[in-house]
Amino acid sequence: GGALKFAQIALRNLARNRRRSALSLLLIAAGSVAILLTAGFIRYSFGGLREAIVRGGLGHLEVAPARDLEASPLERSGFPSFAEWEKTRAQIETTPHVLAAEGAIRLTGLVSKGDRTVAAMGLGIEPERERKMGFEVKLRAGSYLPDKAPAEGEDTVVLGLGLARALRAQPGEVVTLTALTADSTLNAYDMTVVGLVTTGLQDLDARFFKAHLASAQRLLGTDSVSSLLVALDDTARTQQVAALVRSQLAAGQPGLAVADWESRASFYGQVKALYSGIFWFLGGIVFVLVCLATSNTLLMTVLERVREIGTL
Repeated sequence: GGALKFAQIALRNLARNRRRSALSLLLIAAGSVAILLTAGFIRYSFGGLREAIVRGGLGHLEVAPARDLEASPLERSGFPSFAEWEKTRAQIETTPHVLAAEGAIRLTGLVSKGDRTVAAMGLGIEPERERKMGFEVKLRAGSYLPDKAPAEGEDTVVLGLGLARALRAQPGEVVTLTALTADSTLNAYDMTVVGLVTTGLQDLDARFFKAHLASAQRLLGTDSVSSLLVALDDTARTQQVAALVRSQLAAGQPGLAVADWESRASFYGQVKALYSGIFWFLGGIVFVLVCLATSNTLLMTVLERVREIGTL
């Protein structure tokens, strides 16, 4: 009975100061909405950035020789050493939720046109499988690499915007790619520029190019690849599928390792930490302001009715 009586008194007090009660409720509602909207926006931004990174060519998983994948970037072998990659790819593509996997070669060398030469880094990829994997290509001029492996002497390449600008190269023109082969000799191939692309990062565009995997293998004189990139139908299943792939490889090819996209995308972790810090800082300010405004209203109510409360 006593608790009910005090509840009735509290409700009467709210009704007695309607404007003040409405203002307090409005402050609490506005603060809650601000926090929820900010959290939703940041969550949406994380999701968009995550998919952009994965679909931009990183893939959900990377499978490579353990000595390369687990080493620091400076300690990694610069030459492709993944030999039986086609057999491994066929095995991985039988795993549930895997869309496709492609062989990729990391390339470093020189790109030349006329009297201009630029140090560059690029990728040898399989365009047909990239499309199956849902990778996005930000084409700015010309066309993308053809699906079919080019014949020798008909090799093609796409250049980053900054690299093309430095070389003064346009689609249809020929550039020369020079790189070290397995026996540490220089090899050069003339390739026709078919398109210009952007990665979204200006510094990377100034050094980036892509060629067909077959062209990259001919340039380096190898049948191996640097790694396999794997794309899934759902990013949320990355850890689940990674565990399945690791168990499959452990049974047949123990020398291989699997890395997920988040461990290879340091940029994503840095952006996520920055946004999370901003959110908690702003959320803390909003929370403190709401608490102070509500406390001020309650304090005014109590001080106005000290005698009444004492009588009760």
